[in-house]
Amino acid sequence: TKVRDGPATVKGIIAVNTASYAIFVKLYWYVPTSAAPTPTVGTTAPQVTIAIPALGTTTASGLAQSFTEGFTGGNGNLWMAVTKLAADTDTTVVVAGDGLISLLVDPC
Repeated sequence: TKVRDGPATVKGIIAVNTASYAIFVKLYWYVPTSAAPTPTVGTTAPQVTIAIPALGTTTASGLAQSFTEGFTGGNGNLWMAVTKLAADTDTTVVVAGDGLISLLVDPC
């Protein structure tokens, strides 16, 4: 999912995971080309991976993390993906509704 056109600094994340497994938020600062207009999950290496811990389906495990200085992975467009496994090459899809994720983003 594209988060923002152009460079951006991530200042924080607020996320809730209701699944019985951890989920992994992967961030890409990707410069599109005519041959590859978007990053490819499992092929394009993310610049940042953030783990959201598991807790279960009846209660929620959350993460609220701020990054005072913020971080950026480059000058490309900011994209986000969510997978079940941490590996850069993982493409395992999470079930819809397992994660509610908000990135706190500051345009550069």
